[in-house]
Amino acid sequence: MRLILFFSILTLLFSNNNSFAIRYNWLGVANSDWATPTNWSPNGIPGPGDDITIGFVINPCQLDANRTIDGMVINSGTLNLGSFTLELVALNSNFNGGTITNGTLFFNAPANIITLGNATFDVNLNINAESIDLDGGVYNNPCVFNQVGATNSTGTGNAQFASTLDFTLSGSGFFRTNGNNLFQDDVTKLITVVITFCLKD
Repeated sequence: MRLILFFSILTLLFSNNNSFAIRYNWLGVANSDWATPTNWSPNGIPGPGDDITIGFVINPCQLDANRTIDGMVINSGTLNLGSFTLELVALNSNFNGGTITNGTLFFNAPANIITLGNATFDVNLNINAESIDLDGGVYNNPCVFNQVGATNSTGTGNAQFASTLDFTLSGSGFFRTNGNNLFQDDVTKLITVVITFCLKD
């Protein structure tokens, strides 16, 4: 009986070997296609449960279809979404630089805090998160933010919005951000949002 149990556990471990998350680094050695395995290290195609890192290379990464991953790090370079949607569902994301362009970036992580850093977002940006921290960034397309949790945001500010911002506080947490944020479009809506923030602060 013990021998049977041992082999059953061993079989289960090997059968689930592909379920471990992988951190893929973009190399772009073949072309710009997301779906080319040799463009990534390790070789493969990122999917649900995986994370990616994007940096500056000769062939910038271009998404080939609507895809879902856990998270991403971008420090430089460009990620072209190819008019598709990239959905991020976990906490493992940092936006320290670089550009994301041409499509929709959707954070669907209601249990996590999302921090937006000094990247340029030339995409439609939709966020559904526990809390949203604005630590810089340039937002050139419409943004829809929904803060759903009880955690107060603590952003450092210095964000620039060149298009509309639709911000909803559907949780009990406050939205706080330091100064030097620039809003260039949809001023009436943004004034209403800013007043709401001040009343809750």
